[in-house]
Amino acid sequence: MTYLLDTNVVSETMARQPEPAVLAWCESNMAECALSCVTLGEIWKGIHLLPEGKRKKTYAAWAEGIERDHAHVCLSLDTFVLKHWGRLCGKNQAKGLNLGILDSLIAATAIAHGLIVVTRNTRDFPHEVKTFNPWEEA
Repeated sequence: MTYLLDTNVVSETMARQPEPAVLAWCESNMAECALSCVTLGEIWKGIHLLPEGKRKKTYAAWAEGIERDHAHVCLSLDTFVLKHWGRLCGKNQAKGLNLGILDSLIAATAIAHGLIVVTRNTRDFPHEVKTFNPWEEA
């Protein structure tokens, strides 16, 4: 594995008008990509915020497919990752920077596994996390 997909990259695949360059990048690199359980949680949260109906059912089926198809590359929050999270957040907080909880958990997962975070929001991640923006660089 080389990459850890942020939620916005995964969600782009279901956008009404997805960015063709992002879809092409995903298709070309999917064999090198992992997911964080945090990303799956963010996706499910979004689905549960939708009103009942066809759209919610469609997104739920899509999310279940993502879980099924990527179960072998879904990285959990274990002690190893959380030690990295504690160090990452502690170092940044000591500098006066407070990291968002979900992005910092994704960042720690990437650091722990030596992965590059693929995201549109590169500024949401501290400098010690390698990032790639397929919207800009694809």
